[in-house]
Amino acid sequence: MFHDPQFWILVAFIIFIIAIFKPVRSMLVSVLDNKINEIKNSIDEAEKIKTESQQTLTEIKKRQNDVKNEILIIQNEGKEKINLLEKYFNEKLKEQISKRNQLAKLKIEQWLILRFSQHLKQ
Repeated sequence: MFHDPQFWILVAFIIFIIAIFKPVRSMLVSVLDNKINEIKNSIDEAEKIKTESQQTLTEIKKRQNDVKNEILIIQNEGKEKINLLEKYFNEKLKEQISKRNQLAKLKIEQWLILRFSQHLKQ
């Protein structure tokens, strides 16, 4: 067996594999560790972006609610102002109609008096 060249080739091959295994193993471990660290960093970055996005979304929703409330307040104030203006102008219109009716009555009375006096003169 020790005189067989195939045995010594096998022993040399095993020694060669053992000699190369350690540096190749450390290289593979190093490459894999670097890749694991890259993946961890990517995950951490993604979680950070997710957290920032959620905070931004929360802020946007809060601002949206604030704007909706402001719109409702402005609408209510506008409706109140419109109602006040409508009441004011309705009163003014009634006053103006009343004054014009009185003026029309006065003119009609004057016209009747004038016609009556002209009729009496004839």
